[in-house]
Amino acid sequence: LSLTKLPKGQWTCPWHSCLECGRTVSTAGGMLFRCTDCPTAYCFDCWPQGLARVDPTPQLLEPMISRGFDPSKNATLFVCGDCADE
Repeated sequence: LSLTKLPKGQWTCPWHSCLECGRTVSTAGGMLFRCTDCPTAYCFDCWPQGLARVDPTPQLLEPMISRGFDPSKNATLFVCGDCADE
């Protein structure tokens, strides 16, 4: 997101709710599918066809952990279409 400070008003990171329906982990059955390279996330019901899960390797996890990602929590990772095209 490249934010240096939080925007004014109420704000939540888009990685913590479904891009399509807005459900959070707790309202989406305990699982969100999260892009490894951007703040895009989907719940199971909104998961787009054609996207494949990514197995988390140490090389993938290290930068994510440094940004506060906790791999012990329920998360399934993928690379979204926008990031795959880059």
